[in-house]
Amino acid sequence: MPSIFQRVDLPVGTRYCFALMDINLTVVERIILRNQYLILKQLHPKEAEHYEKLISIVERGYEYEYGQLAEPLSGDLMPEKDFAEVIDILDMYSALQRSRKELADMAAEIEKAAVLN
Repeated sequence: MPSIFQRVDLPVGTRYCFALMDINLTVVERIILRNQYLILKQLHPKEAEHYEKLISIVERGYEYEYGQLAEPLSGDLMPEKDFAEVIDILDMYSALQRSRKELADMAAEIEKAAVLN
């Protein structure tokens, strides 16, 4: 599966950035993103300048700058094998929780039956 991210190597000492490739946002998507950034700007006033920059990118449709919108994303997808392992672990946890509850219910019934006999 091709990634929508292209890794751009910067000079030593600077961080990596990810540039989005072939991403087109509809007007509706841009409006939604703008609204989300306006909300985030209000929620995080210390980062208002950053969100104002993102709002500007979205409002003006600067497609070349869309990579900044995805900055928090790593661009790396979790391998299917790792994803399957996570699902298996979560399933195991759920099974253990169900078993624990069932055992507690059975123990209560056993205690109740012992008292009645």
